Amino acid sequence: MVFFKLLLLLSSVVCVMAAAIERAAPPPMEAGCGELNIIATGLPPFHPIVTQLSFDPKVVEAAIRADAANITKLGYNLKVVLMGPEQDLDVLRTKIGGTQWQATGVGFGMRGAPREDTTIRFTGGLCKNCAPCKLLGIWLIFIVDLVNLYRSEVPNAPILFDYSPTTMSWALQRAFRLPADCQPGKDLEIERLTVAIGH
Repeated sequence: MVFFKLLLLLSSVVCVMAAAIERAAPPPMEAGCGELNIIATGLPPFHPIVTQLSFDPKVVEAAIRADAANITKLGYNLKVVLMGPEQDLDVLRTKIGGTQWQATGVGFGMRGAPREDTTIRFTGGLCKNCAPCKLLGIWLIFIVDLVNLYRSEVPNAPILFDYSPTTMSWALQRAFRLPADCQPGKDLEIERLTVAIGH
């Protein structure tokens, strides 16, 4: 019973803190149609991590493409670079160069998965020598390096986070408000970078 009361108290505190954080979020910045260049990165839909997390790669691919189309339809200019943690970040660094980016994005698949076993793997508690754990360990280091790369190469651009393959548009609209009557932005392409992954 004591445990239940403690759990109830902690959940109430978390809800209050989450509400306070949400209220404290700054209002979206006003911007003009076609003026915002956004570069976002995420896992390729057919990457082993995606399938290990029990996501259907075809559904993920369709969702990413639909959200990207929605983003440009809303008036944002978007480049998507899909890559896994085995890809050298210098490749992304070259994609960042040459364009003034107003925002960067990190897809949900790059950051986490709604699975307990994956979380345990990140902490090293499930297995230490299995191939999926090694791959996921590299992935965690990659995420930290990715955020540091964005901070170093595009220091004034906010890093946006979505919560599914269809919500980068939501993250953009929270950060940047465009007029409702915008012409479509530029599709700066969806690029899939892959290297062979050893088993």
